[in-house]
Amino acid sequence: RVNLLMNTGLTGFVAGSPGICPAGWYNDTITGAIADDSGSIRFTTASNQRSIKYFFTGTVGATYRFKLNVFAYTTIAINQLIRLSGVTGVLTYEIDGVPAIGSDSLSVGAHVVSLIITISSVTTPVLVIGAGVNAAVTSDITVNYVSMTLAIDAHLPYQWVNTATDYDADPNKF
Repeated sequence: RVNLLMNTGLTGFVAGSPGICPAGWYNDTITGAIADDSGSIRFTTASNQRSIKYFFTGTVGATYRFKLNVFAYTTIAINQLIRLSGVTGVLTYEIDGVPAIGSDSLSVGAHVVSLIITISSVTTPVLVIGAGVNAAVTSDITVNYVSMTLAIDAHLPYQWVNTATDYDADPNKF
């Protein structure tokens, strides 16, 4: 898969209230705080919001998968953790690979959250992540990885290679 985002590990941030965004990312809402959680970015809010945004290029008709590796110290609804603006289209969510709706909440613990969209129109597309991306919340979450891939990348052929002679162009081996 080809990750279409830069700085997927969210490095280069400075903890604080509001703190400084990771390299290549920009402030969205800044009433909460960010902290360093063993090298990962931790968003903490108390009836407020702290989120960052990333401007990307989207293509009408393409389907994109945005994925976050999250550790939730408190429960949070998916639609308070990740959102898109500047695009419209068919939108779905997943929690740990299981279909979900935006109001579904993460339980405390580690999760992989996905947002999938097939774009029908686009202006200036923006990915927003953090705690309280749509409204004020009380939350405490850590994000250690974010990605954006084309959905078709998940269906690329794959060939198991054990030795230097296993690989060839025979499509029956895919």
